Amino acid sequence: MKSNTTNANRDFQDFSTCDYTKHWSWSILFKNVFICQNLLDRKEIVEFGAANSLVKEMLNKNFNHDPDYYRYDLEPYPGCNQLDLTDGLSHMLKKDAVVFSEVIEHLPPTEVLFVLREFHNVLSRDGILILTTPTPSEDEMVWPDCHDQEYTRRQIHEFLVESGFEVITEMPWHFRMGEFPSDRGLPPGLERALGSLSVDLDHSTQLALVARKI
Repeated sequence: MKSNTTNANRDFQDFSTCDYTKHWSWSILFKNVFICQNLLDRKEIVEFGAANSLVKEMLNKNFNHDPDYYRYDLEPYPGCNQLDLTDGLSHMLKKDAVVFSEVIEHLPPTEVLFVLREFHNVLSRDGILILTTPTPSEDEMVWPDCHDQEYTRRQIHEFLVESGFEVITEMPWHFRMGEFPSDRGLPPGLERALGSLSVDLDHSTQLALVARKI
């Protein structure tokens, strides 16, 4: 899984210090709230590609939820165990939730199905996968300077179905184009982030979803 894994979100992960004049700070906050809300009934959670994610801390401090939470990343980030997903997960005990946020776009197509099937195997019955990723149009990537490839919403759904998952909920959380005018007097960054939450799923440039193991 060694590819271009630059974490473009690192400046926006610490919500106590990030710049809230920027819509990206609000958008990542909303994305992480979505993740946390869908983990509140889960007791054994594993996050792959955790890097500097603050999902575990948000669950503890903001949602009063303290599950068994395991963090893995390809690189030696603080608080993470090192793991290359392409080595497989046969050694791992069953978990009832997998978090895979902003990682699948760093996997080449030849590895995507392998990794998703490994997640399926490590999840307990009725376990869930929470996945977030850029979703480009058919002919234009969202972040071409950071990624070697990205997958459309249609492709993500196809990968999940082929790996034994059923998508049960989705949320758009970023939209690059257009204006979101409002008379609410909100800061422009917040207004843009709120507007992105209501964009049509097929036109969102960032998608968060929950898929159930079937």
